[in-house]
Amino acid sequence: AGHTVTEQFAALKASLAEFQLKDVPGYGDSAFIGRSDSSGIATGGIYVLKGGYIFFVVYLQGTVPGDDVLETAATTILGELP
Repeated sequence: AGHTVTEQFAALKASLAEFQLKDVPGYGDSAFIGRSDSSGIATGGIYVLKGGYIFFVVYLQGTVPGDDVLETAATTILGELP
């Protein structure tokens, strides 16, 4: 038997333990923003669980988006899910 989507989401979050993680309520069933700037490489994103779906919007280098930009992207995607 495979893992549930909730278990997969928990494993995803655990795999980013080296990142700075912040839970963000109000997005799907569970969501968090993770950021890292180790070795001078800025990366991160918003990771969202809703029902049977997991999605994330990530960035690598360039202009680091604020939480509001990541949350807006998540809102847009959530609006497209059944």
